[in-house]
Amino acid sequence: MSAAGDVLQPLTMGVEWEFVLPLRIQRQGEGIDVLRRDNLGVIIIPYDYHGDLLNYCLRSIVKELRRKGFDMNDVDEFNTAAFPEGPTLPSPHANNSVDMLFHRWGLEEETVSLPVHIQQTLRRERYILTRGAELVTPAFSATPVNFMEIERMVSSVLSFLKPFNDDSCGLHVHVGSGRSGLPDDAVRKIACLLWAVDPILYRLHTEQRHDVNFAQRNRYRSNLARGMTAAVANTAIDVTLDFVNFDRATDPCGIIEGVRELIKCKNSGAVARLMSTGSRNAAYNFGYYLMYYNVKPTIEFRQAGGTLNGKWMRLWAQICVRICEYAAREMADDDLYEIAGKCEEVEAWDQSGLEENQRKIDVYTSTFLSDIGLAEAAQYILTTTPTQRTHGNDLV
Repeated sequence: MSAAGDVLQPLTMGVEWEFVLPLRIQRQGEGIDVLRRDNLGVIIIPYDYHGDLLNYCLRSIVKELRRKGFDMNDVDEFNTAAFPEGPTLPSPHANNSVDMLFHRWGLEEETVSLPVHIQQTLRRERYILTRGAELVTPAFSATPVNFMEIERMVSSVLSFLKPFNDDSCGLHVHVGSGRSGLPDDAVRKIACLLWAVDPILYRLHTEQRHDVNFAQRNRYRSNLARGMTAAVANTAIDVTLDFVNFDRATDPCGIIEGVRELIKCKNSGAVARLMSTGSRNAAYNFGYYLMYYNVKPTIEFRQAGGTLNGKWMRLWAQICVRICEYAAREMADDDLYEIAGKCEEVEAWDQSGLEENQRKIDVYTSTFLSDIGLAEAAQYILTTTPTQRTHGNDLV
């Protein structure tokens, strides 16, 4: 593969954070001040707004986050009249295209749900309702100050709100290169590395996120895993398969074999075809690089679960970005094949189920992260469990 460092522009990233909001509707005769005092961290909906509780809730959060210094879109971000007045330039740190939606932080409704028994308990004991929400970062430049801004946002939200977390909540990281997108060679190299390190990356998350409908493992459910070759991908006619999920391959191709096929892809579209799981819910989603998804040229990392742990959110975003940067700018072919060979060994360790092998995998994962310049993340994954990383300060 040719070097991509001389054509790759600085990387950009965006993070989508899903969580569950606790709401309490004022009933007739109840004092609003008493309700707020007795339900700290819960959004109290005045009785007069009970017919518009979600918008009231979201706008209350936006108002508080603006007070804390965050540049926020209004709730109705798809209505151009809802954008705040002011200069047309992006907010500080943002590096984006003409799409104003990603110039600022955004908050919107999201379809997530707590387990029924928890919802019933909340309603019965405290009259608490729940609604799903998603906070979306601006299209950030991938710089240290912006990674810290993600952690600051989590801390700010938790300072006045007590959101819930559940396995249906996700933490999605988009990595790209501004409005231009990533060049073909960069996409190809990133896909090769992600395919290779799947056996170590998936274990950073809880079992509920290992291979589910909204985070399907490319290693087992992609066209590549199921036997499609680069020769086919290079000439395939695309078909929209947004809501079709491929079955898990019974005999997926090997890691090194898959790397060899990805290397032979002639363009980003062919890479995206091989990495596709049918829907756009792949753990590593390259679907935006297919012709009919040329609206947001990013690679989307979907495997992380929603979290209330701001440090882990920051570290995971750094992992996603750094893997892409290392693959596209620095990784030589020999490095790739060495990593792929080691990860084939790791995959065998993982399938053995032996406790001693699980520890060896953790050590290798930490070593890999450290080797590509992620020393803080490398240490963190050795001292925390997936549950601690994913759920952190979770109230549930």
